[in-house]
Amino acid sequence: MMRRMDLYLCFRQLSLIFLVLYCSSALFTSTIQFWPATAQWAPIWYLLLFLPKWWAAALCVISTPALYFWPKRALLALLLCGSSQWLLYTGWRVHFERHERDVDTLRIVTLNAGERLIDLAQLSAFVNQNAVDLIAFQELAQDADLKQIFGQSEWFILRRGKLAVASRYPLGFETALRRSDITEGEVYGLVYMIFDVKLPHRSIRCMNVHLETPRSGLEPFLKRDFDLQKLRNNFRRRYHEASITANHARDLEVSIILGDLNMPYESPLYQLYFDEYVNAFTQAGNGLGATKYTRWHSLRIDHVLHTSLCESLRASVGDDLGSDHRPFLVDLHFIDRH
Repeated sequence: MMRRMDLYLCFRQLSLIFLVLYCSSALFTSTIQFWPATAQWAPIWYLLLFLPKWWAAALCVISTPALYFWPKRALLALLLCGSSQWLLYTGWRVHFERHERDVDTLRIVTLNAGERLIDLAQLSAFVNQNAVDLIAFQELAQDADLKQIFGQSEWFILRRGKLAVASRYPLGFETALRRSDITEGEVYGLVYMIFDVKLPHRSIRCMNVHLETPRSGLEPFLKRDFDLQKLRNNFRRRYHEASITANHARDLEVSIILGDLNMPYESPLYQLYFDEYVNAFTQAGNGLGATKYTRWHSLRIDHVLHTSLCESLRASVGDDLGSDHRPFLVDLHFIDRH
């Protein structure tokens, strides 16, 4: 009898420990987007944001036995902490409103092609089936034939390096920024390309972006080489690029930013430099909206951002077209303020 009582008390204490541990971690991670975007804090939120997040679900499951001992209090704690973590850390969204597309709606897509020859037939079918008006590519292979993708239809194409834009409306090139212009060492590619889309009743300035990847900062950890200096150096490069990109977008009055920002919405770096824009998925998306897939997890790092010039009516992620990124489709409705 005493042994049963001892086991009962031990199990009760363990369940309380796991409940407190989960609730503490949930509240801790729920505040991540408000953390300082500094090199000192970067190692913590790098690991929490870019590595798999399934540990949170596992810890939540392990803490559920507390419901047996404290049904009401444990349930309230799990609901409050779990929903907070689900919304503010994992980035889950739900929207019930549905809007019909009209003449003032522009359907745009951003896709990181991964420097591979993506399935051109599937991409062409995706563009036609969804009646896409504009698509922005990052890491598009040099030998990818855009005319093969869009057929003989009248599309306007603008390309600089591995950044490209195809549009049903005329395009005007404004400027582009090479990574080598702002970063020392062996770097390649463009940080962004700014262009104008000439719609029937207005001209919209857009920016196709591909910011520095966090990969070089995370790889040492995956190889069990816990070199914080490499991670901090990577953070400083990304901080520098994000700062310049955001400032140039503001100075050149960019209305739409789309592309691979290589950071989730919850990132302190995103919140520091891009929070002034409306995030299309945050405004109109459903679910987690993951656009980048690995063997272990997925992330929402491809974005469409815009000013109050328009509003997002729809934001959804398409099917696999051959890259490790998925196409991200958004309907933008332009607001007539006159």
